[in-house]
Amino acid sequence: DQNNFDISPLTGLITVASGLDFNTQSFYSLSISATDQGRPPKSSSVLVNISIIDINNHNPEFNQSLYTASITEGLALGSAVIQISASDIDSAGLRYQITVNKYVNDTALYSINDTTGLISTASDIDYELTPFTEILVSAIDSGYDLVRSKSVPVQISVKNINDEYPVFDQSEYYVDVIRLLTQNQFVLDINATDPDMIPDSLLTYNISYQSGIELYSIDNATGIVSTLIEIPENSPNSSYILITASDGSLVSMATVHISIIDEGNY
Repeated sequence: DQNNFDISPLTGLITVASGLDFNTQSFYSLSISATDQGRPPKSSSVLVNISIIDINNHNPEFNQSLYTASITEGLALGSAVIQISASDIDSAGLRYQITVNKYVNDTALYSINDTTGLISTASDIDYELTPFTEILVSAIDSGYDLVRSKSVPVQISVKNINDEYPVFDQSEYYVDVIRLLTQNQFVLDINATDPDMIPDSLLTYNISYQSGIELYSIDNATGIVSTLIEIPENSPNSSYILITASDGSLVSMATVHISIIDEGNY
């Protein structure tokens, strides 16, 4: 203790001799003696207790310089994403907040518990809209003399799931086919797309139903409809087929309306 304080031998004024740190030592007890000039000299001593008042002179510190998390799209609202943690050498308590967030339709995607630092989903998470997000989280102390804060980036990746149905460019198709059209002749090109990523966007086409006899086939990969056999002369003037597009899990359907016409009327 004697190295931290000086005392004037004439005035008795005690002064600080070296830097004081509340976090290292917050209390000192000094024994001060006073001696007269008499013969023989006489002296007396007193105990001086000194308490160090803490000041907010340290920033909060996170236990990582970057946080990363991976979640699956479609998580329920309020699902936990990642735990953020910071500490402060000073005694001031910390609160957390997201200072830079990601918004979709004016709604924040993520929220944080200001006491615990737990980040959760605050909106629907859709891979197709936001496959990757970086937010900025701040830890703010509660110093009474000076408020200090520190920020850290949090990167969140979203894993895709197969949650999008195939979409045909038309829900119903209309086509004219010439009577007596021979086998393996082009009839119609069907096209569908899937908003999911590969491999969930790879589609397979099939004919699930044909009214009347089976007259048509479809290329499973391209969606091109062709004649399976020659169109009979006595075929009804109209028929329809149902086309499905599947990504392996989800299936959509479209209807093809076919009018059989004579060659002279084509």
